Amino acid sequence: MGTIRIVLEIFLVVFLGGGGLSMTFENRIGDYLKNKIVPVSYIFQRFAQLDSYHANTIVLAVKRAGQLQSVTLRSASPKANLFFGMADSTKDLINRDGKYLLDRLKKFMKPEDYQAFAEDQKQVFQQYSQGQIAHAEVPVVFNDSHPSREYRGHKFLPMIVTLGPTTTRYQQVEQLLQIVYLDLEDLIPIVKKYNRWEK
Repeated sequence: MGTIRIVLEIFLVVFLGGGGLSMTFENRIGDYLKNKIVPVSYIFQRFAQLDSYHANTIVLAVKRAGQLQSVTLRSASPKANLFFGMADSTKDLINRDGKYLLDRLKKFMKPEDYQAFAEDQKQVFQQYSQGQIAHAEVPVVFNDSHPSREYRGHKFLPMIVTLGPTTTRYQQVEQLLQIVYLDLEDLIPIVKKYNRWEK
């Protein structure tokens, strides 16, 4: 069993450019082979089929020289489609950039809430670009104009919960991020309860 694992690790390092879950694609052959073994489209399809209480998204972040160049939505759960004010089964958000997504949210937020959220998101992605742990501090606060009743008046904090493997291509680094929007109405009572335990 140990011999099989060593051979597999050597194969991953030599041909796929990395090992285990921390694979880094640094060559076109490795990138091609890995996509043939587990196509990215398959990962997106499986992700979209997952049910969740939360709005789940996968975005492609592209960095060049340590600076974030673009963020593009690659997959959205049905709850995420509703979150952005779309039909739950739509594919219209796929391949939309970060500006488009922010503009979607802006329609359902008060100007002061949107301004605070947009500035915080800029800070989050600056931290991400610099390789720091990036946490949002300002939630999306929906007003009463949101198309879905379940989102009206609620606050959602975006959290980067998964960092995918990086791909180096054409002098830029690409990485898939899983971002989940957590409903603070559910979480705040839990946090308050936890604070009582700390005393």
